[in-house]
Amino acid sequence: MQRPIPEMQHEPYGEDYMFDAWFTFLKFAFGIERYRDQFKEETGIDLLNIIEARGLDKMIDESTGRTKDAVIKWADWVTENLWGIADGHN
Repeated sequence: MQRPIPEMQHEPYGEDYMFDAWFTFLKFAFGIERYRDQFKEETGIDLLNIIEARGLDKMIDESTGRTKDAVIKWADWVTENLWGIADGHN
């Protein structure tokens, strides 16, 4: 599978038809608190705080690219640390 987001550092393992599974896995992993905590510990990014931002904070995050950067780093982190582990590809 090619990099779904050009700015990503890691290319997800799998064929192109697996994109939907990979994308669904990103959302699934976001719902697991220990993964978000581990991501925050390793990157310093509180993704939940950024995603749940409202009002002026949200406008600032989106206009500065902070939201996009955080989501790209999340996609990279999940791809590197979780996607394909069961198959021995990470």
